[in-house]
Amino acid sequence: ASLSALLEDKLAQTRRRVAALPPAEASPPAGVTAPEWKEQRWLLEDMQRTLQLHKDALVSLGKAGRLRQETEQAATEWSGFTQPPPYEIDFVDDLGTQVRNKAQEANSVRIELELMTRLLADSRTELEKALQALRLAGEQAESVKDPAQSQPARWQLSLAELRKEYFETRAGMLDTSRRVQEEKIALLQAEQKLLQLKLSTASRASTFSAGARDARRATLAAEREKLDRQVQQAIATSQAALERRSRLLAGQPAATTPEAAQGLRRELDVAQIEADYETAALRILRILQNLAASEEQVW
Repeated sequence: ASLSALLEDKLAQTRRRVAALPPAEASPPAGVTAPEWKEQRWLLEDMQRTLQLHKDALVSLGKAGRLRQETEQAATEWSGFTQPPPYEIDFVDDLGTQVRNKAQEANSVRIELELMTRLLADSRTELEKALQALRLAGEQAESVKDPAQSQPARWQLSLAELRKEYFETRAGMLDTSRRVQEEKIALLQAEQKLLQLKLSTASRASTFSAGARDARRATLAAEREKLDRQVQQAIATSQAALERRSRLLAGQPAATTPEAAQGLRRELDVAQIEADYETAALRILRILQNLAASEEQVW
């Protein structure tokens, strides 16, 4: 069966499992804590959402792949403009803007790809932990001799199985989502390549007055100055994100309860993602800053 069909079947099963859950206000069985009781519901409901996201990502992957192939074919077949040269500077300038925009779009998707890759690695780590916990829960369930303790032990085993199933589902969704970002980057690169080909053709076939060149240099200088300001702002934002992460790390030993420690870990995960995002954004802005400076020199 195809992955799409498998996901559809899994989603239907999960919907039935969610529908069969006891009411949220119901008391947990003997030997089961209230947080574990809530976790069971949360895992199933979030797994349902994750499966839907995986289905949507699979559709996006197919669309992006088809568009990339079509764009690559168009670049191979393009042989020139229908209108003969020379070309107006505004036309050439617009092609240059489109090339830069595609490069910036690709860089933005690269940031998303870096974050997706990080989330996927974290999810795979959690899956390994869940597998270890499942083996331990299985051993404990087998070792229970007291009939009064067998039901709680079996419930703990089912929760461990659900945790493993959840992280498998999440890792699968994130892996497909990562592939979508990779395909989007390849598509944007193909579009940029076609635009660059058109830009080079138009530039070679045209001559521009000194006044037009001066106007173009002034526009590029303004764009570079704007990027300079964005870089400085990104440096400050990145530093703030790193400092927040450091404060949370320093506060870990102060967590006195498992709930507090878990909450702090979640905050730390969010802070790490924010820091990674801001660092990647700063790196991309610096690349664009250098590109703008290089283009300004060319004109």
